[in-house]
Amino acid sequence: MQTITYEEWMAELQQGEASDSKISHQRGVRWVNRRNRWGARAGYNGEDVFLGYFKDERDAIIAVLRFRETHPLADSTLREASKKPRTDGESKYKGVYKVTHYDKWKAGIAKKGKKYYLGAYSAEIEAAKAYDKKAIELYGEYAYTNRMAFPEDFNGMSV
Repeated sequence: MQTITYEEWMAELQQGEASDSKISHQRGVRWVNRRNRWGARAGYNGEDVFLGYFKDERDAIIAVLRFRETHPLADSTLREASKKPRTDGESKYKGVYKVTHYDKWKAGIAKKGKKYYLGAYSAEIEAAKAYDKKAIELYGEYAYTNRMAFPEDFNGMSV
């Protein structure tokens, strides 16, 4: 996705090339219904940095652009946050968690607020494979999969 300035986006909007709906064309800016405001976020050093809520989309875009100007590593943005390993000790794989009373591993993923339950598995690696398959389906080439994080665990296995 190409990052554009607010002025470029406004020019496209006036020419009819962009939408004026509640969808921003600036990465890191989105409409938050429950707040009735525009939210701004950026990634920095693998962390998701919240920049604030704004009444006007233009202000949210400016906040993101200013953050990126002052933080040169910010181009890695939100994808870096998804690379962080789990810290709860349940599973080393993203999207996988243990349900102790069933003695099963469950897999799940979310996109745009919609949660997808991917099933219960007796093996942790099987749940990780289910997560990877759905992540690729939802995010395509931008998906960060367990296979990318732990290639040694997936040698000789297909997703």
